[in-house]
Amino acid sequence: MALDSKKTGTIHGKSGGDKSKLQAKFDSGALAHSADYPDDFEQFAALLYAAQNLSEDVDSLRTYTGTELKGLIDTNTAKTGISTEQASLISGLQKGIINSTGHAIKFTLAENGALVIAVNRSTYTIAADR
Repeated sequence: MALDSKKTGTIHGKSGGDKSKLQAKFDSGALAHSADYPDDFEQFAALLYAAQNLSEDVDSLRTYTGTELKGLIDTNTAKTGISTEQASLISGLQKGIINSTGHAIKFTLAENGALVIAVNRSTYTIAADR
């Protein structure tokens, strides 16, 4: 699942010293004061509630991407390749031949749709269901 496009714009354009002033208010506990007295700052209390929920969602996403998702990726990339024997069997299947314990089995599809199976010196035909 791909991420949706960002829905929010820039909240403010402050930078440098102006942004530091905002941080100073944050660090001094201005939000905590507003949260402690929600009836004095009703609209601001609602914004604080929404911002806290967003913060918790971001924390949850960070946890998921940092642990669970990384674990799933690591598990998938840790897969081992196929063995030489497995590769040989796959190649044999693609050619319609399987060698197993000294028996050669060959599969062919006849023009009439029948499946022809040759095992050593015996041949078996399975008629097409038409």
